[in-house]
Amino acid sequence: MALTDFRSMSRSWSKLLLALLGASLLVLWWVGGGGAPAPVEPVAEVVAEAEPLSAATASSAVPRGRAELPIEPQAQPDPGPHHRPPAPPEEEVEEYTWPDPVQTGSCTLALSLVDAETWKPVSSTVDLWRLAAPGNERWTRGDQLQVTVAMPEQGAVIRELPAGEYRVRCYQEAEREEDPVAFTVEGGWTDQVLPIRLPRSHPVHLRVYDEHGDELRHAEISDDNMEIWKTVGKPAWRQARQPTDPSGVEFEIEEWSSFGWASSEGWAAIEAGPEGFLLGEPSEESRDATARYRYRLRFPRRNGVMVAWEGGPDQPWRFEAAALPRELLQQQLAPSDGSPIAEVQEAIVYEAEAVRAEAEPPGAVWHQVPVRVQLNSHPRYADFEARFRWKERPWPVHRLLLRSEG
Repeated sequence: MALTDFRSMSRSWSKLLLALLGASLLVLWWVGGGGAPAPVEPVAEVVAEAEPLSAATASSAVPRGRAELPIEPQAQPDPGPHHRPPAPPEEEVEEYTWPDPVQTGSCTLALSLVDAETWKPVSSTVDLWRLAAPGNERWTRGDQLQVTVAMPEQGAVIRELPAGEYRVRCYQEAEREEDPVAFTVEGGWTDQVLPIRLPRSHPVHLRVYDEHGDELRHAEISDDNMEIWKTVGKPAWRQARQPTDPSGVEFEIEEWSSFGWASSEGWAAIEAGPEGFLLGEPSEESRDATARYRYRLRFPRRNGVMVAWEGGPDQPWRFEAAALPRELLQQQLAPSDGSPIAEVQEAIVYEAEAVRAEAEPPGAVWHQVPVRVQLNSHPRYADFEARFRWKERPWPVHRLLLRSEG
């Protein structure tokens, strides 16, 4: 083959490869949306618009002589998971055959929240309920969730509301508190400031006593607490709307929760203060968040202590427990084959479950707290569990049976 023919053929192949590469890039660009018009999403009906309350919004709507609502909004940091609405579950929270659309109107609500104790602005997601909303073809008259708004500290403006009575449910409010009272929305503009009580924090202490009734002052502590985000749910005061045709309602799902663990890194030294070991200062439950707490303390050559509870304390709490010498507890165990207890002592769990005691004088409860002695999954001896209370001495001796005897 002549050199010129070879060069001509090379150029032909190069042109072909470049054409194929260009066609591939064009296809990728088209598939990615560069060449085709974006699909038109169906526009959902806007029943209420919420926007941060600004000085311009307030000054254009608030009549002269009345206090203006919060001034120009500022950039706010991420409020954190307690202020954000929980992520939706995989399934729908409510699923009906018959829809129940909310009505719209010409009223505007400027809503803001403040701490009931400090009167400082508060951010929170809120459910705005319209009370005694008129019925429709499918549903009877009753309270109806109008809109859910993630409110910043400076408040929010909610537009296109029908006139009537409303009540809010604040996700960040303390769970034990009543929801703010109802208020009226009417005319062109209504401004409403609602005080809410936020969850308070309370200290939780633990006092641990030895067999002589003396407090132990040094220990190691570990925790595996769990924070739980929960659905706010429908308020107890809601006057429920009923379907005019009950066969049109398939089902309703309200309760779900998601959670995440927040554990400490191993064991850490801790010393008791005047009130005992300070476990922490957990806050009360809010509408959308709670927690489960579990702490473990260990002492040299004594049983450990576990402190566990769910939810937030509504006042300072005090727990008490006993930490007894393991040697003393081992004397109450006798292997049935006559082997020394020392051969299995490493497989035995010695732990007391502390009890609340703030209603009693310090030191009045520890001797009633059971110390659990437990043996599980041992290759030689059957599973065993016993509980020893200091006040119930003398204790009986318990036999550890061989698995063949069990």
